[in-house]
Amino acid sequence: MNFAMHKFLMGPYKELNLKPLPEFTEDDLNRAVIESTLKLLNEWSKKNKPAEFGDEVIITLNPVCDGIFVPELANSNFKYTVGDPSMLEQFKQVIHCKAGDPFKMDILFPESAPLQRIRGKTVTFDAEVLEVINHSRQLEFSDEIAKQIDPRVSGMEELKNNLRSIITANWSQVIAENKLELIFETILAQSEYEFDEEEFQKAYADTLAETRQRMISSENLTMMSSLLSEDDEYFYEDCRLLTQKTILRQLVLDEIARLEAIGVTPDEIQEEKKRHTPFPDEEAIGQHLIEKKVARLLLEWNYKNGQTPGSFSIH
Repeated sequence: MNFAMHKFLMGPYKELNLKPLPEFTEDDLNRAVIESTLKLLNEWSKKNKPAEFGDEVIITLNPVCDGIFVPELANSNFKYTVGDPSMLEQFKQVIHCKAGDPFKMDILFPESAPLQRIRGKTVTFDAEVLEVINHSRQLEFSDEIAKQIDPRVSGMEELKNNLRSIITANWSQVIAENKLELIFETILAQSEYEFDEEEFQKAYADTLAETRQRMISSENLTMMSSLLSEDDEYFYEDCRLLTQKTILRQLVLDEIARLEAIGVTPDEIQEEKKRHTPFPDEEAIGQHLIEKKVARLLLEWNYKNGQTPGSFSIH
C-alpha cells in the first residue's frame, strides 16, 4: 500500500502531555499469581483427584441390556454429586475413581419402567469418569503436584516464579499497548492529514476482506448476519474507521523513522528470521523491526517511568 500518496504533516511526538495510565503493583501481581496457581490446581484435580463424597463428577454412560445397546439411557456428559440422596446407590461406585477410570453399574429396572424392553431387567452401565470437580476437601499444592502440572519445574516455587514472569510480561504488554494508543491519539490530534481517496479505497477494500476472513475463521455465529448482509452500516463504518486508524498509525511510524533516521542492519533481519517470524520476506521483516524500534522510542520519550516489556511487540 502506497502510504506516501496521503498528505500528512505530523505534530509533536516527544515529551507529550499525557494523562497517567494505571500500572500494576506488586500486590496486584501477588494476587494474580495466587489466583493462577489455584486455577492450575483445580484443573489438575479434575483429571487426577479420586472422587469422594461431596465431589461433583462428569461421566459417560453406555447402557447395555441383554447384549443390546440402549441409546435412550446413554449419556456422554452426565453430571452428578457423589452421595446425592436422590441418586441410586450404584452411582456411589465412582468413589476412588479419577478421570479416565472406568466402572460398571448394574441397575435393575422395575416392571413399570417407561421403556418396555428393559422392564424387570438388569441394565449394565459401562461408565467412564471425565472429570472430578472437587468440593469435598481443601486441596493443598505440593512440589509433586507442581511437577505433574509442569514437568519442567523442580517444585511449587519454580512454578509460581514462572507464572509471575508470564503474568508480568502479559500485563506489561497490555500497558505498553494502551500507552502507545494514547500517544498515537495525541500525536494525531495535533497533526494535519488528508487521505488520497484512491489509496484509501484500496486499503478499505483490504480491511473489509481481512475482517470477513477473520469472522469466517472465528466461527462466531453472532457475526454471521454482518458477514452476509450488504447493508450493515455498523460493520462498514467500523471497517472504515479501522482503515483510517491503520493508515494514520502507519504514517506516524514512517514519519518518525524518517525524521530520526531509524533503520535496521542485515544482522538484525537475520536474527529475526531465526525466531520463526510470520513475515513473508526480508523487506517486511525490516519494516516490522523499524516499527518496533519507533514504538519503543515513543514509550521512552513520553513515559519516563513505568513498565515496558523487554520483549515488547507492536500489533
